[in-house]
Amino acid sequence: MYNDVLIERYDIEDHVKRGDAPQKDFDLIDGYKKMISPYIYTNIKLTDHTESIQKAFQSRLQEFISATLLRSIKLKNGAAQALNSINFPSYYAILKSFLEIPALMAYVAESLFDGKDEKEMCTIISKISMGTRTKENEIVMIPHRPDNQQVSILTMFEKLNKIMYEMDKISGVAGDKNSIASSYYSDICNFGHPNYPAHLCVGRIDKDGVWKAKDDNINYRNELFWFYMPHFSSAISIIYILCSQLVRHPKVKNFDMLNNPLYFDN
Repeated sequence: MYNDVLIERYDIEDHVKRGDAPQKDFDLIDGYKKMISPYIYTNIKLTDHTESIQKAFQSRLQEFISATLLRSIKLKNGAAQALNSINFPSYYAILKSFLEIPALMAYVAESLFDGKDEKEMCTIISKISMGTRTKENEIVMIPHRPDNQQVSILTMFEKLNKIMYEMDKISGVAGDKNSIASSYYSDICNFGHPNYPAHLCVGRIDKDGVWKAKDDNINYRNELFWFYMPHFSSAISIIYILCSQLVRHPKVKNFDMLNNPLYFDN
């Protein structure tokens, strides 16, 4: 069910190459499942008021991380398959969802490191895990729940902006603390929505003003590597960092109050 889809290694144009790219990026993508497997559990009992609030918090955080990461593996596989088949419309649509994974995790991490207690964190995780964005009187499959509205994805990216800004400061390349992650997301949304950038991979307008359909996207993939890859590889790195930070927090202590099995050890 969660078998890896590996990148079919391809080369990029010489004038595009920088450092260890693209092999370093391919290694990161192919190693994603192995990298995050130690943070994915199963058979998690969400404890109630009959046990301590500390254990209730840990069980909810463990479920949140496990569910989020399992879904991210499927998204990563879809993105890898899209690259293998040179299907960039699918790739950008999937990558948009994949970029939301670190934003989701950053929202929880920032709340935890901001000093929220276990009871407050249970409420935050409940909104993240169980909330919806359904509006009142909307005719949809998920009912409107005014008491449990999901947090806006843009709010989540604001939290990720702060975290990425601090990460970049450590490496000495700090940028705008208000837009680092958000600009990544906006960039990919431009290629995921049905507008001009999204159509560049299927055709282009030449110097005479004639739009011509492309027969394939091999040149697009080989020449525009820095157009489509940094968002993917950066998201993978940030997800891993956030996982390690969350489980090492003093309130979590690598889930020392729980004894649930790792999913991929089954």
